[in-house]
Amino acid sequence: MEVAPHARRRKACDLCTQKRIKCDSIKPQCSNCKLYGVECRITVQPKQTPRNLNSTPIRKESASGKNDRAHDIEARIARIESMMQAIAQGHTVGAPQSTVPSAAAASESSSIEVSNSSPMGSASGFGIQHDGHLELPPLHVILPVMQDFFHQYNHIVPLFHEKTFMAMIKNWHTERSPAEWAAIHVALALCFRLVYGFSMEDPRVADSIAAAKFMVLELMMRSEDHLGVQVLLGLAILSLGAPAITSHKDSAMYTSMACRLVQLMKLHRRSEGTVSFDQVLHRSRLFWIAYYMDRDISIRFQVPYMLADEDINHTLPPANPTDGISNIYSYQNGAACLNYLQIRVQLAYIYGKVYDFTKPQASSLPQEERAKRLIRISAMFSQWNAMIEPDFAVSNVANNVSGVALNHIADIYQAQLIGLLVAHGLYKFDEDIIDKLRVFCCHLDGVFESPDSAFLQELGAHSGWSECVHHSRTCLRVFLATKDSGDHHLWSNSCAIFGAGVLLLINLLKDPDSSYATGDRTLIDGSLDVFDRLIEYGPMEKNALRADFQGLERQARATTQQLGQPQKAEAAEAQIPQPDMDNTLMGIFAGFEHSVDLALENDFFIDAWEHVG
Repeated sequence: MEVAPHARRRKACDLCTQKRIKCDSIKPQCSNCKLYGVECRITVQPKQTPRNLNSTPIRKESASGKNDRAHDIEARIARIESMMQAIAQGHTVGAPQSTVPSAAAASESSSIEVSNSSPMGSASGFGIQHDGHLELPPLHVILPVMQDFFHQYNHIVPLFHEKTFMAMIKNWHTERSPAEWAAIHVALALCFRLVYGFSMEDPRVADSIAAAKFMVLELMMRSEDHLGVQVLLGLAILSLGAPAITSHKDSAMYTSMACRLVQLMKLHRRSEGTVSFDQVLHRSRLFWIAYYMDRDISIRFQVPYMLADEDINHTLPPANPTDGISNIYSYQNGAACLNYLQIRVQLAYIYGKVYDFTKPQASSLPQEERAKRLIRISAMFSQWNAMIEPDFAVSNVANNVSGVALNHIADIYQAQLIGLLVAHGLYKFDEDIIDKLRVFCCHLDGVFESPDSAFLQELGAHSGWSECVHHSRTCLRVFLATKDSGDHHLWSNSCAIFGAGVLLLINLLKDPDSSYATGDRTLIDGSLDVFDRLIEYGPMEKNALRADFQGLERQARATTQQLGQPQKAEAAEAQIPQPDMDNTLMGIFAGFEHSVDLALENDFFIDAWEHVG
């Protein structure tokens, strides 16, 4: 801990003094500075000299300094006013011509320069300065990024209110609110990650996320506005797309914090105060984002959801709101529209019904009753799927939508598959099936075995098998259309992709002479490079599972090759180029360790569903 000779009387470091917390003065770094990841130091301050009331020159010098400071402030205000006037006239000061800069261009430009020396930011204005002050890049740097954020990502997922947020950015340098600072960093990180496609290791993403996390303890109980909920949900979204199981668990933690804050602020109830319609609408949308995030985490981790349907009195998001927020339009048919928020909320409602039956109390239901309720759950999924217009069907969506919108539609289909696998009990294979499958695939050290094994036929007779296999094809097709758009959606949907691949491989073993066999083989082969991208983050332990999956893939390939399956029209429907056959499946489980942990830990039942009243 660096201590100035004349500062020894003050025992608290700068961080503890600023946050008004007790400093334990441990050297070289106190516990609080170590927790927050900042340098522990006591700022050198000039020794105060006693005022000499009889000294006129000192008073004159002080007055002169005050005048100089006043002139500096006036000049700064004048510059800010001129910038705001230019913005109001549609001329962004110092903004690049391109609205979506590439990663290379962004790194070469001086608009956002980030130091790698500190995870909390640098002198460029991305984080906390050494003197404890919060900093942001200048307006002419932030505003172009925010324009892309609100026009592309936030238009689909309305986490922030655009007018309020932009006014907050323009006024931040005068007030320097820590909560607003964290919210701006979350918006920057979401844009860098989900719009520009930067990796989590990019300094712009890493520093913005670290800055937002710095304020989590203060935001988790912030109830005077929506910033606490917004920052926590933003961090949950970012963590869900990170390449690590610990980050996925962080997403569950942030979502739980946000949902508890939603309840404390009573966002799950319609506002009855004297607020504007615009504020009521944004409040409702923010709640629904928390609602579907809550159900998504519930299904992924098999934990109880927090926002119960009976406590909610909001109206469901409309299919086509007047302001067009969350609408995705077809390029070829402008009248075709899909409202992302509505479709996700409806799917989240079904998620809740699926989870309800996984509770211990539901395991005692009679088999006949469980079968009836399973049929009802399947009907809900079918009804939900029928609401999606043909322009956004898997076979057409890549021709009608692109960019951020296409990624979100892919998320919808992959989320549907997860719900179906959970509903039909296929999200986990029990130990008996895994053992039989291992013996089958490794029989006689890889010698081909006839695929008419009784246990495979029994597995194929499982309730919902055909439906889940069909939607597994859908999942892989739509993902392969978006696999080059950045790795956020790759990691956030890796469970669905992995589950789809396993089901298609087992289905090839069960029914190798199916008319879909060649198309399924093409879909699996086309995904190999995707799996290779996942293992770039380092080797993992899962040798047994890796060997099992390799044996499964090898046996499926041998089965289809021995039967000499000809090329079918379904392969053309997949529209996937032939892959490089030098790729190996040995690395798949290495990249999917966190997905396997989620996919093979839980067994599921089905609960009854109720129509929305």
